[in-house]
Amino acid sequence: MWFLSPCVAFAGSVIIDAAVPVEVFLNDEALARLYVPGVVTLPMDDGPRRLKLWVDGNPHEVSIDVPVAGVTTVMVGKNGITANAPNPTAIPVGAVEFRVAGKGEVMFTIDDQRHHLAPGATLKLELTKGNHTISVRDASGTQIWAKGLLVVEEPRGVIVQFSEGRMPEVAGTGGRFVPDGK
Repeated sequence: MWFLSPCVAFAGSVIIDAAVPVEVFLNDEALARLYVPGVVTLPMDDGPRRLKLWVDGNPHEVSIDVPVAGVTTVMVGKNGITANAPNPTAIPVGAVEFRVAGKGEVMFTIDDQRHHLAPGATLKLELTKGNHTISVRDASGTQIWAKGLLVVEEPRGVIVQFSEGRMPEVAGTGGRFVPDGK
């Protein structure tokens, strides 16, 4: 169960993705109460905001930046709270290099675009800063080797290496792979 407080003009949204019950407050006003794990989308004015989240009777303050148009996600889990920055999809910032090390061809999908790479081949893709969904499979697409997010903070110099049956290896300080854990 949740409720929204009345506000005037909204620009962006905040998604609260909670794996545990949580109460969400802004300026000491309750925005949502999730009594069971769930997801709620809250329309909100753009700009920096400071949310107070109550989990297990303990307050946690989270700073977020609500985009003019788009979504900011706050994840509330058993081990902590994280908030992502809005994904600036309009600003390409550089090429991320993808490689195959090993004997087998690899099929990978990034942001709903499918690519095939032969052993020893490389592919450079222009990616923006932010989170990019990625799945890695064998060439036939029947075996899923890895699925998750490629988090790109600074794509220049990021190299993603695939190897048969393994999770992607990410080299460079501006990126990392986060498995989805399912």
